[in-house]
Amino acid sequence: MKDLILQELGYNESSLPFKYLGVPLASKKLSNHQCWPLVEKITAKISCWTSKLLSYAGRLQLIKSVIFGMRSYWAQVFLLPKKISKMIEAVCRTFLWTGQVDISRRALVAWDRVCLPQTMGGLIVINLCNWNKAAIVKHLWAITKKKECLWIRWIHTYYDTMPIPKSAAWVVRKIIEQRKFILNLPTLQGNVQERVESLQNTRGKFSIKKLYNLQTPQGQKRLLKWMGIERQIQAWEEELHWVTYHARKKKGIGNIIAAVFGMLLHSLWRDMNLIRFQSGSASAEQICREITSYCTKVPNKVLVDMMFVNGVRLVVEQLLQLEVIAMSI
Repeated sequence: MKDLILQELGYNESSLPFKYLGVPLASKKLSNHQCWPLVEKITAKISCWTSKLLSYAGRLQLIKSVIFGMRSYWAQVFLLPKKISKMIEAVCRTFLWTGQVDISRRALVAWDRVCLPQTMGGLIVINLCNWNKAAIVKHLWAITKKKECLWIRWIHTYYDTMPIPKSAAWVVRKIIEQRKFILNLPTLQGNVQERVESLQNTRGKFSIKKLYNLQTPQGQKRLLKWMGIERQIQAWEEELHWVTYHARKKKGIGNIIAAVFGMLLHSLWRDMNLIRFQSGSASAEQICREITSYCTKVPNKVLVDMMFVNGVRLVVEQLLQLEVIAMSI
């Protein structure tokens, strides 16, 4: 019967894995060997560029545009193996700092810092692992919204249960497992469906960029990263105690911490007024950029003299104003 159907329709029988639109498809977990063509394509693209004539800015722009487009195409289909992601990052890192294809450990700045926003001292290069996770969540959004599609109806029929059955295909398991990733994001509220729907843009489409940005440090954590300080964000009382402790020190960093913290509170107070009276608000990116830009433009001696006497008072006054405004709202 199978042979008669194939002969009548003129199709050829094949088996998994195989390539479709240049991407390997398989029922089992993809191996490094199956994903290696992506690394080869990126390496071949870099080799044909006259990198010796390019500046750092030129090579950075090529990584952000051409190389990102090549890897994001694969990243939106399935989760890439970690070894492949690290290899692609190594190739991009070497090309950025040396202009060569052969992988080298030479780097002026760590790659994790290169992927940070400008307000945190980064170069806004997309982190492949974080982008890959955000892109896979788009399939989870499709499962909750596009229930008329055939493959989504099939998933709802066989796999819409917890826990995920071991008999499910590897790609299906990875998509459904992203529910844990969504539930662990502290900035989102509600159940899985409500959280996924909150990631839509104004046109009702899923925004990969929005979820990617949620994985980067926000607000005060960005500013701490910019100042080179690694610590966990705590309650306001602990934060105020920490700032006043450093503000009493005679070191310049203590005065800068007090200045940044006070400006952050003032920005939040101003943003509350915008929300209440003008139906608008500033993003965390805009607030951080404004604060860091001000701190880098003001001479260090002026900043230290300005905040040495008034640092603690400014922070306390701004905190009290913020609490009064919050209570009135």
